Amino acid sequence: MYSNQISPFLKAHLFKTYIRPITYYGLENCKISKCEMRKLQTMEGLVIKQTLSLEKRSRTTNLLSMSQ
Repeated sequence: MYSNQISPFLKAHLFKTYIRPITYYGLENCKISKCEMRKLQTMEGLVIKQTLSLEKRSRTTNLLSMSQ
């Protein structure tokens, strides 16, 4: 998934179908605070940046909205 030979479209599809559901599995029944939700979104952003070979400090506001 971290290979540059895989297209960004396929990486986004894999993220949406495998990584995101695993991350959020079981959280529908839990009460999550705003702070915890922010941490989950931060983790999600870091995973997206790693898969697209971006730096940690790069802005991904548009990227995160496109992945939803």
